Amino acid sequence: FARVNSVAPNSPSSLVLEKDDLILQFGTVTKTDPTISGNNLLPEIGTLVVQAAASNDSIEIHLLRQQQTNIVSLTPQPWHGRGLLGCHIVNYEE
Repeated sequence: FARVNSVAPNSPSSLVLEKDDLILQFGTVTKTDPTISGNNLLPEIGTLVVQAAASNDSIEIHLLRQQQTNIVSLTPQPWHGRGLLGCHIVNYEE
């Protein structure tokens, strides 16, 4: 439902995400979540990231990279760049 558009060097995301990774699940957020209306799930991801950063929790991310499914863990946190992840995630439709 989402694609990693860019990853900043030395950011929290730089060790676990790569440009063009396709996100299948981001924590509890999935494309088929019946509690979320509409196709834009990015605000839900943003909310989850802020909550995880506040409690120093990691987020489990299911992604597709080079036709292989991977599960990675990412801990949002302040760093010298913008945001809490250091990556840009965009909507993705097949």
